[in-house]
Amino acid sequence: MEKVEKERSEVLKRMEELGASAQVTAEEIAQAKLKTLDEILAEDKKPREVYIKTLGFKIRYNELLVSDWPELDVLRQKDAFEYQIQVLYRMWRRGDDTVTLEKVKDLGLQTVTAILLELGAAEITPLSRLLASRKLSGFTGAAQEPGLAEQSTSSVESTATLSEKSGE
Repeated sequence: MEKVEKERSEVLKRMEELGASAQVTAEEIAQAKLKTLDEILAEDKKPREVYIKTLGFKIRYNELLVSDWPELDVLRQKDAFEYQIQVLYRMWRRGDDTVTLEKVKDLGLQTVTAILLELGAAEITPLSRLLASRKLSGFTGAAQEPGLAEQSTSSVESTATLSEKSGE
């Protein structure tokens, strides 16, 4: 019962944090550019980069697609580890043509964990909860507590130039 209450408290705290970060000003709304779906899709297809702090390098990736979710959700319910591997493979492959599923499976667990933590994908998956709960994620070179695996906006950047981002 105590564990459930603690989890509920953590969820409520996260919701409050998200709510606070979601507040926008009238100025932000006035300056926002109206975009078409095609413009959003074009931007969405541009690769992004993430710095893997504990390993000292960057990788290029792209987000999962809505169309990925049905297959991944089934896999998530059947095999949490394979789900993690598929999430990493799909995101990384979209930004780097040299990535194959076989190569991802040849990586060390420490490397995979570090990359997933930085991508933010690990935050929502069963394996990361297990790692965080047992504090095994610290073996990647930085002690991390649950919730610290979240992506900061400063560590992920689009490869688009500033003028491309502003629509100029």
